[in-house]
Amino acid sequence: MSTIKTNKLAHTANGASEFTLPQTDGSANQLLKTDGSGNLGFVAQSVAGITEFDYWYMSSSTGGGVNADITSGLLRNNQAAAPSQIGTGMTESSGIFTFPNTGKWLVIGNWWIEVNGSDAAIVDTRVTTNNSSYSNAAQAVSGIGTNLQANQAGSFAFIDVTDTSQVKVKFRTISMGSGSYVYGHAASNGITSSMIFMRLGDT
Repeated sequence: MSTIKTNKLAHTANGASEFTLPQTDGSANQLLKTDGSGNLGFVAQSVAGITEFDYWYMSSSTGGGVNADITSGLLRNNQAAAPSQIGTGMTESSGIFTFPNTGKWLVIGNWWIEVNGSDAAIVDTRVTTNNSSYSNAAQAVSGIGTNLQANQAGSFAFIDVTDTSQVKVKFRTISMGSGSYVYGHAASNGITSSMIFMRLGDT
């Protein structure tokens, strides 16, 4: 086997152009990228597309006058024919979700809410950047009604995860009256509240 002695590679379609190869090999799962001027280098695989996508759902309902963090009944999608997550996926403990790696993440909430009477039931997406204090990043609101009614509400939070030990997310019910609930079901066939976590790119 011969050894390449130079880090210059002529462009086969244009002899006037040269690619400058990296001096060393990249890390596992990295890709080769050009800067547009003929210089090649290794970059993270994330430039090639979505490397993290995870889907969770609520297996039990919450509410009924309780306004608090959603801390139980949270499961990764395990319904019939459901695929596994892309990448490592999220980890969850007592309702707090930890991201597997840094990057810019989209967190989508799809909430099935039963509203009773004049309640304005709300689900907040709350984020911490110091692993302690949380602030609201998105909110799903189910409107005020006069009778018991079921509604579907969505929320979208775009989060810059600069440190996986500090930036985390959780969900909290607000303004839930005694007869209002965020709906969850163990065998839902898609009819339940759910959460999607998707990494879109580097931080």
